[in-house]
Amino acid sequence: MVNGLDFSDKNGCVDWEKLSNFPQSFVYLKASEGLSITDKSFTVNRTRAKEYGWLVGAYHWLNPKLNCKQQAEYFARTLGNTKGELPPAVCLELYRTATSEMERNVRTFVDTLIELIGRKVVIYTSNTYWNTYLPKSEWADRCLLWIDLPGLIFPPQIYPWAGWTFWQISYKAILPGINGNLGMDWFNGTVKELQQLVNV
Repeated sequence: MVNGLDFSDKNGCVDWEKLSNFPQSFVYLKASEGLSITDKSFTVNRTRAKEYGWLVGAYHWLNPKLNCKQQAEYFARTLGNTKGELPPAVCLELYRTATSEMERNVRTFVDTLIELIGRKVVIYTSNTYWNTYLPKSEWADRCLLWIDLPGLIFPPQIYPWAGWTFWQISYKAILPGINGNLGMDWFNGTVKELQQLVNV
């Protein structure tokens, strides 16, 4: 497995020179949230991470109570060109809506984003969240799974995925060069396999 990180605006602009001393290969950066929130540090961190040789991906915090088609459009505009980057991710954890609306809204976001950027999408979620709100969403197997499960107990299978691609093992990691706590992740594969995800 390959180590990686994820963080957001709460961590500010990162000192990538200090961070380069650690054996991380990839990073997911928060790009946007809802209909109008753009991470203030996204553009700088995205550029600097690439300069220091990191594989970069971006994520959007989805609020399923809001218009999900418009959220996908907003995320796509925020990202712009994703050539040379890991597949973009949608985070399902902070927000929720009525169970009867959840699958339709999340699928609208995913379908719209795929249509706009022509790439695979990563879904970040926990076992509890997914099984509560989207337990029968068989269409999600065309997306990659990023499982939220702090700790070192190997993640259980979540339907409809046969396994996970990314695993967030901590959201309280502390490293030099970054303000506050950040996420620490594993990629389920080799460095070569991780590199093959670029532009899929």
